[in-house]
Amino acid sequence: MSVNSHIQITKFILKQFRSDDGKVWHFDLEENRIRSCSSADLGTAYGYYSEKMETYLNKEIEKPFADYVAKIISFTKDSSKSLNLPIKVEDICKRFVTAAAYRSKFTMDYTFCNSYNAFLLSDQTNHDQTVFFGTQLDNGILPILQTYKMLVIINESGREFVVPRNCFYIVSSQGIQCIIMPVSPNCALELVPENYTDNIHDGIEERVEYIDNPDDVLVMNNCALQFEYAFNHSFVASASREELSRLKEYCDANHEFLELNKLKE
Repeated sequence: MSVNSHIQITKFILKQFRSDDGKVWHFDLEENRIRSCSSADLGTAYGYYSEKMETYLNKEIEKPFADYVAKIISFTKDSSKSLNLPIKVEDICKRFVTAAAYRSKFTMDYTFCNSYNAFLLSDQTNHDQTVFFGTQLDNGILPILQTYKMLVIINESGREFVVPRNCFYIVSSQGIQCIIMPVSPNCALELVPENYTDNIHDGIEERVEYIDNPDDVLVMNNCALQFEYAFNHSFVASASREELSRLKEYCDANHEFLELNKLKE
C-alpha cells in the first residue's frame, strides 16, 4: 500500500515554520515563485517510499529527532528551563543529517545513474534501498560526522531562519565548515568538527550560541538557498514571506553563480 511520503524534510520540521494562517510559505526554485501550502503537503510525493520504509524512517530517524528537537525548542522559549545534550542526542542529530543526505535528489540521481540494476527495479524500491542502506552503514552516521559535536543556535536577531528541503546546509566560520540544521525560525542545530573553538569562552566550552546580528542570519539564509539550489533545486521554506521575497531577489541576481554550482550526477 502506497502512502503520501515526505521525500526529505519532515512534517515535524515544516510545522515549526508555519505562518499565522497555518500554512508554510516556500520559494519554489523550479518555478521561481513564492507560494504557501500545508506542512502535510509540502515536499511530498505519493508512493515515493513504501509504507514499510515510512515506518522505518519514522521509528529510527524522524521520531527520535523530533522528540529531542521539541525539548530544545521548548528550552529556547523558556529561559528558566535547563538543556541537557547527552552524546545520544548528538548521534540522533548525526543520523538525521545522514538520512537527509541520502534522501536528497542529488544522491538519488547519482545512485540511479551509477547502478547496473536500478532500471530493473521500481522507483519506489530504488528510493527505499538507497535510504535504507545509507542509514545502515557506519551505524547510520556518515564517517566525516563521527567526531563532530553538536551546538544549539538561538536566533535573537529579529530576522528569521529559513529551512531548505535539504534540511541542512554548510556555512564557514573562521575557515571551518559547520553544518546548520534550522528547526524553527529562531532555532537551529549545528554540527561542528573537534577543532572548532568559537564556542569556547574564557576556557569554557558552551553548547548554546546566541545570534543577535541580522546580517549573520542573512548570510546563513543565503547559504540555505545555495545548498538547496545545488542538491535538489526544489524549495526553501519560511514562516516569513518577506524573507523569501529577499531570497528570490538574491536568486534572480545570482542565477549564473547558482547554476554554476548546481550539482549534477
